[in-house]
Amino acid sequence: MDIETATALAIKNDFDIISYQPKILEIPVAYMDSMVGMVIDTLQKSIVRIIKKKGEKFIRNGDHVGLCMLLEKEGVKVAPAELGKMCHTIILSMNVEVVMHKVVPVEQIGVDREGYEVFSTFSVFWVRMKIVADDLLVEAKKKRTIKNNPTTNKRNG
Repeated sequence: MDIETATALAIKNDFDIISYQPKILEIPVAYMDSMVGMVIDTLQKSIVRIIKKKGEKFIRNGDHVGLCMLLEKEGVKVAPAELGKMCHTIILSMNVEVVMHKVVPVEQIGVDREGYEVFSTFSVFWVRMKIVADDLLVEAKKKRTIKNNPTTNKRNG
C-alpha cells in the first residue's frame, strides 16, 4: 500500500477530530463538512510530507514508536495515544499488498431484464504481507510467558 493510502486509512480508523479540534462543535452544521475535510486533508498532507522526507527508515524497520516520535517532533499535534495508533496502522498498512482480487460467482439467482444471468458473488483477495519483526517478538514473548507460567502447566486432578 502506498503512503498516502496508508495514512488515509490510519486517519479514518484512529483519528478523533473532536479531540483534535474541539471548537469544530461550535461551527454551524452547514460549514462543518468542509471544515472537517480541510482539517483531515491538511493533517494527511503533513504526515505524508514528513514520512517521505524523514520517515521512510521507520517504515522500513517497522518502528511505529520512532515514527510517532518523528511526527511529534515535526509538529503533528495529535494526542499521543491517537498518534501511536495511527503510526501503528500506517506501518501495518505499508506492509500489506493486495496481489489479486477476484469476484467469484456462487449461484445463479435469476435473470435480468436483458436476459443475462445474475449470480450471487463473493470477493476473494490474495494478500501478500511482510511480517514486522516487532510483532513476531511480541508473540514469542507471550508464548514464552505462558509456557514458563507454573499455573498454566498444572494438570487438573
